[in-house]
Amino acid sequence: MGVLSPQETSRNQVLLVEGQLDRRQQLYELLNSHGLRVVAVRTGHLALETLKHERPDVLLIGGTLSDMTGEALVAHVRTFDATTPVIRVSRDVSEERLVAEIGRQLPKPAAQLAGPTGTILLVDDNSRLVSILQSFLQLHGLAIVTAGSGEEAIDRLKACMPRVVLLDMRMPGMDGLLTLRKIRTLAPALPVIFISQVDEESVLEEAKSLGVDEYLTKPLNFEHLKTILLAKLSA
Repeated sequence: MGVLSPQETSRNQVLLVEGQLDRRQQLYELLNSHGLRVVAVRTGHLALETLKHERPDVLLIGGTLSDMTGEALVAHVRTFDATTPVIRVSRDVSEERLVAEIGRQLPKPAAQLAGPTGTILLVDDNSRLVSILQSFLQLHGLAIVTAGSGEEAIDRLKACMPRVVLLDMRMPGMDGLLTLRKIRTLAPALPVIFISQVDEESVLEEAKSLGVDEYLTKPLNFEHLKTILLAKLSA
């Protein structure tokens, strides 16, 4: 892949270093599909040459380099660049976790939120899922507010009305159905997307009776969820 010219500026640029061709292509296509500008090189020396002219937002180091170890490359980089975030990519990392971690490292300028306007309220007591999902959605320019319980969600909703609610079924205190009923008394037309561990027919029917817009099961397909959210925000 060619290196971008020094004069070119881009947002959300990743320098990908991976010696194995198939893996390099896999990572390149994954990141590119998420709207990231990717410069892909195959060796540590090419990465160092690229860094003489570019300052990516993230340096992504794969598991296979032919000319030096990942640790050696990081050490070389840190002699002249102390700030660019570096992510080491293991073979077993999931695509969702990798994209979420990159999202956490990318700068978040105000211009990034220039897409469909409005806030998404994410309600789930699973802090790990919340962190990954929040980073994934922010990567796509979506503004997220989180709540760890139904009670907290109602407080958030009263303070600032969101455009869409992502609501977990099983939570301490008020469960998802109780929370959904309370939401409907405060905002009858607010789009609510239910997320649950299992596809429970009785729960689905009750959720439909309360006016749920979508019902998704875990593990979530993040790309499908993104498509649904963008459609709701653009409506």
